[in-house]
Amino acid sequence: MISTQTLKALLTLPVVAAALLLPAGAEEQHGLSLFGDPKYKRGFARFDYVNPSAPKGGSVSLSAFGRFDSFNPFIIKGSVAANVSLIYDTLTKSSLDEPGSQYGLVAETVSHAADYSSVSFRLNPTAQFHDGHIIDAEDVIW
Repeated sequence: MISTQTLKALLTLPVVAAALLLPAGAEEQHGLSLFGDPKYKRGFARFDYVNPSAPKGGSVSLSAFGRFDSFNPFIIKGSVAANVSLIYDTLTKSSLDEPGSQYGLVAETVSHAADYSSVSFRLNPTAQFHDGHIIDAEDVIW
């Protein structure tokens, strides 16, 4: 049986190695696109389809058919509640008006090797959990 610390070290090693071994031409970018340059430039405030005057606050109710026995979307056995992944932010966010593109969300920037064999993320220093805890590399690994 592998201990949690050993498993965490094994999972961390490729990420650290990739960050140290990035080729000299790999530049950090705010977003990536499969089809040329990303539509939105660095520092964009919002996607074009977002209404900045939309009402804020309130609540949302979602329904789904079926059953579940866990709110943890990372389980191997059992049934996860539908749409529970909506409570988690991801390293990048896709744009709904641009196919094949991803922009930093929890990650501030992303860089990749020329042959796409590795990818590195620089976390946004302002990214935090609901309780104010800043998101760090340990949280991403977990």
